[in-house]
Amino acid sequence: MSPAAAPDIWILIGHIAATYKPEVDPAPPDLLQAFHSSLVTAESGCLSGPLKEVWDLRTAYYLVLAALALAGHPLGKLVMDNLFPHTEAESAAICPSCNNRVRVAFFNSGVEVLANAKSHASAPVTNRILDGPRVFQALHRSPNSWKSMAGTFREFLQHTSERPDLRLHLEAAGVALKAGISSDLDIGIAFSVLGGLLTLKGFPGPAMRYFHAWDKILCPLCKREFIFADHWWLLKK
Repeated sequence: MSPAAAPDIWILIGHIAATYKPEVDPAPPDLLQAFHSSLVTAESGCLSGPLKEVWDLRTAYYLVLAALALAGHPLGKLVMDNLFPHTEAESAAICPSCNNRVRVAFFNSGVEVLANAKSHASAPVTNRILDGPRVFQALHRSPNSWKSMAGTFREFLQHTSERPDLRLHLEAAGVALKAGISSDLDIGIAFSVLGGLLTLKGFPGPAMRYFHAWDKILCPLCKREFIFADHWWLLKK
């Protein structure tokens, strides 16, 4: 099978990588070592083929998550969330002050905190300015399976003109891709990488939702303000 064939197979492999918990379902050390070695091979295969092809939004979204999961990054766990860019996309964050689970609706134009389990939100009428990504230290991988993707993304950035707040996220994504995605990459930057790659693949509107993961939200219970991405609920799973 060519690397570009059967994208759903690669998505399934990424799903396994994102959800397997050795502490819950332990395996013999030699089997676990083989498992991790196979993930490295799968990461290279996913990046060298499927992500270079033209796909619909669903396939592109889940292939990016698969690649992140195969790199060992926790954002791959998005496969267990409801943040695919549809009309009722929603996730949650855990308030760092009171431990309240804060529901958040995601739209292309911004995010809205939901007051309770029965509440609904409408998309912001105007596109909200993005909060900028923070400065981060990119640890360079060697070998770097993301090198080719980084080159494609760098060329894309050289030929695109975006509003300044969005440009900051795209440039941060480019730095992360050049270094190579690893498990310790800042979670917010990983959201920017997801948005950046979806922009690259031709879905700039839906991609905005993941840049908005940097938005500050207000806990409806204790009124603490914090960045959604930093306290995304699946970071604790």
